[in-house]
Amino acid sequence: MNVSSCGDFDWGKYGLLGNGPFAGWTYFFLLVFLIFATIFVVRVTFGRSRRFMGGLRALEILKERYVSGDIGVEEYERKKKDII
Repeated sequence: MNVSSCGDFDWGKYGLLGNGPFAGWTYFFLLVFLIFATIFVVRVTFGRSRRFMGGLRALEILKERYVSGDIGVEEYERKKKDII
């Protein structure tokens, strides 16, 4: 079975992405989309880990303040809930 005979849609002589008059724009927009998708994935991945690490550092500082006696138990528990 010939691939071009499958389905009702006719891709014409240029194919899916083609080599016709708009082929350059198709590849350009595909490249722009891939760049933005990569940036989005990197920001989401590393942004979450950075926030998580910042929360751990804040919890360490809170524990140090509690151990040194700067804050009481109630304030420690309240702030710990805010951090977590």
